Amino acid sequence: GGWAVCGSHGGTCFELTLTEGARLLSMAGGRPLEDATLGRPVEVRQYLENEGLFERKERESIDKLYGLLSGTGAHPYMAEADQARLLRQLSLTLSQFVLLRLGTALIGSP
Repeated sequence: GGWAVCGSHGGTCFELTLTEGARLLSMAGGRPLEDATLGRPVEVRQYLENEGLFERKERESIDKLYGLLSGTGAHPYMAEADQARLLRQLSLTLSQFVLLRLGTALIGSP
């Protein structure tokens, strides 16, 4: 489907990581989370901050990346393939950060 689809998949993976992380945290004894909230990415990110998974500065960074991934179109002076690769790498790196934090929150320190 092209480089735009590749970048989109990175964003989808990132969003699903946050959503499923919030669901798991809620099921593990966090503040109850309504299904409707899981469909609203902004509220999912705020929930994760309120539950202590993220500090404010971390949530703000994640907000910015989410916005960047949601943007469409290539940036001037950057090949579409390079842009897709870099954004995908950023989303995967922050997804790993979320999973590590979630693992610690759910089962304690490794």
